[in-house]
Amino acid sequence: MQHFHDLYQTHAPTLEDFWGRRDGYQQHVRHDHIFGRPLITTSNDPVALRALDHSLQWYSTAPPLEKPPFRLQFIVREAEWEVGSPPQDLYPRNLFAGEDDWLMIQMGEWGSAHVDLCKGEAKILLTPELARESDIVARGIVNTVLNNLLTSVGYTMLHCTGLLRNGRVLLLMAPHNTGKSTTALRLVLGGYQLLSDSQIYVSPDHEPLMVMGYPVGRAKLRRDMVPAFPQLHDLLKPEQVRDETKFVFDLRDFDASLAETRAMPVAGVDLCLLTRRAGQESRIRSATQDAVWTTLMENSVFYDSEAMWLKNLATVAPLIDKVRAFHLEIGRNPEHILATVRTLDP
Repeated sequence: MQHFHDLYQTHAPTLEDFWGRRDGYQQHVRHDHIFGRPLITTSNDPVALRALDHSLQWYSTAPPLEKPPFRLQFIVREAEWEVGSPPQDLYPRNLFAGEDDWLMIQMGEWGSAHVDLCKGEAKILLTPELARESDIVARGIVNTVLNNLLTSVGYTMLHCTGLLRNGRVLLLMAPHNTGKSTTALRLVLGGYQLLSDSQIYVSPDHEPLMVMGYPVGRAKLRRDMVPAFPQLHDLLKPEQVRDETKFVFDLRDFDASLAETRAMPVAGVDLCLLTRRAGQESRIRSATQDAVWTTLMENSVFYDSEAMWLKNLATVAPLIDKVRAFHLEIGRNPEHILATVRTLDP
């Protein structure tokens, strides 16, 4: 065997590494947690690991768990053709596909990813041009991979806005462009804390039951609502969301105390099914659990298999059992919105 070893060492520098197995050796490792679950990330190039610094800041911190780790594997490799710099809005250009327990994401000519949901693993291939753009890697691929891995193990994602006041959680649930973000910002400036403006996760692992947010601190406004918040103008950045431009900012850059970065135990929850009304005044009335479940099904993103839906609905059921549910009809008067929601205070 020593003869073969010496033979290989002699010729290794000239042997073709067609698949990049030697160049892709995972020599760089970092250990993190996401929602308390272990996360191990490896790479052949340390620059790729910087994307985690951008991604993990958007997830609520939670008590660590003794669970099998999620694993991300980055391979940075030169393309055989000129690829140029990736666009800042790479995510809308991604091609997504999935079947059974796997997902594929194609990031144009700059990279791709394969996600094994059963194993809790993802392999992410990046060109150096993309790997250097850590923020684009985070927004364009890593966040999507992490969110899917979390959902695959039962973290139920609710498409709603989460706020905190006096130890209670307030959830605002409504279809896209109903006014959740603007209402949430008015409430934050009126004495609430923001848990998340977009997604709330219910943990299947923590006792007592906990809710956590993604993306923590990040808020957004429609173009027509920007003039209503002049104190935020210097922080706003345009971002394409679906088929429109919205203006996003990190609330922590305005006032860090207004954003809650920790996962929160569910001591009490008020769930408001949000709609708009034409008048100035806002109204609130009790909602049935049937109305809650219908709205939840219409405003949640789970995998489209029945097994995954059942798993996630079983996780969220204990939360729904604890909520006080209401229909909140928001009028045009901002002060009256705040006064109406404050009637929920114990």
